[in-house]
Amino acid sequence: MLRGQTSSTKYSPTWKETSAKEMKEQYVLDVCKEKASPEYVSGGVGLTRTPVVGTQDYGTKPEEFPVSKPMPKLTAKYLTSGTAQFIDDLAGPPGMLFAVPVLSTIASGSVDSIDPKQALETPGVVAFLKACDIPAGGVNNWRPKGIYNNALEEVDNRETATAAAEKVKITYKDVKIPIVTIQDAIKKQSFHPNPPKPLVIGDAKAAIAAAPHKILGQIECGEQYHFHMETQSTLCIPTDDGGMDVVASTQWLDGVLETVAQVLGLEQSQVTVEAKRLGGGFGGKISQNFLISGLCALASGVLGLPVKMHLDIHANMKMCGKRNAYLLTYFIGCDDNGKLLGISADLFADLGFSTIERDGDLTPWLDNGNRQLKQGKTDSIHIPPSTYNSIRTDFQSSHITSTNADFTDNTTPVIYTAPANDELDHTIQHTSVLLSQTSLDTTNEQTNINK
Repeated sequence: MLRGQTSSTKYSPTWKETSAKEMKEQYVLDVCKEKASPEYVSGGVGLTRTPVVGTQDYGTKPEEFPVSKPMPKLTAKYLTSGTAQFIDDLAGPPGMLFAVPVLSTIASGSVDSIDPKQALETPGVVAFLKACDIPAGGVNNWRPKGIYNNALEEVDNRETATAAAEKVKITYKDVKIPIVTIQDAIKKQSFHPNPPKPLVIGDAKAAIAAAPHKILGQIECGEQYHFHMETQSTLCIPTDDGGMDVVASTQWLDGVLETVAQVLGLEQSQVTVEAKRLGGGFGGKISQNFLISGLCALASGVLGLPVKMHLDIHANMKMCGKRNAYLLTYFIGCDDNGKLLGISADLFADLGFSTIERDGDLTPWLDNGNRQLKQGKTDSIHIPPSTYNSIRTDFQSSHITSTNADFTDNTTPVIYTAPANDELDHTIQHTSVLLSQTSLDTTNEQTNINK
């Protein structure tokens, strides 16, 4: 869609009807706010929101200066004044084109045909590239095979590119129901190969069996979008000696360099990568920029012109991996004082279709007692590769066990007693447990528990 134009055909009748009803309701509430109940008035227009203000002070020790000495961030003046330029702020060299990826509308299947005719007829569209346009010696692989359509459009302005991308007609074959949750992956036994080696210390099974209190439950944590203000962005400029200069919003410069070099069939010494500043990253721009830089470099290399790719928020959320989701089921044994005698847990994490950012190893941090890590598998799911997570684990879908680990500190824990039968199938169900260094806190949804 070109700047300044609007289109009503893009939205469904249901959306239009719902929007009209909402605007009517807001109007009525605004007109009748003197008579309406306070609980409804906030739904009207003209709601006044007071600014949120907060201060935070940190103590200093002059005798330790320059340590703890207050000083402004070196780039604060440029960032707060708006003079700092990010990739999308760069004007770019003359003749620069804008690239937009054509995304798949399915998660599991194969491309049957691609028809860009209508898109190419759009004024301003310069070219439409596919995997077959990769130059000789180049590799169609920014990392393991993904789920994208390998299609790219180049135009003279971003608005035209975005509108034209929607006109590309793609048909699919061998379409399957995608695996998008950990539960689906477990049910269909969809796991990544090469699980880590097991680590076994202690006998947690015996410790739990002998424990007077047993708890069985499950904890689930969903995926998380990084929400960096600057989306994935790359500017590629061909050099006069056949190389490529890349300005990328990335946290992993050498990874971008390797990707661009292999896609174009260049020596790594022919590629330079620069990242002056990022408009947020938080782990979301470690490997996620590889694909964007690879596509942008392909367009620039094939056309011999500078090309910029700056994803809008919709494409950014569809294409890029998130912090991965986790599912943990546990079986815990503890004594009357809340001392953990044994913990047995199965930990699953969805890493998407690739383990490019496989998480680190959790085992060094399990030093509160004996533990047992049995061989596990990683979930393979039809979503973009997940990013590194702050929950460090290299044995996704593993069996974790800890014995003689004391998480109490003279506190009074809340204890739930399992039924008389100590078999796993008859212990407490649907329980959530929070473990910390000072207490064992449990909550339970069932009512037949002796407290």
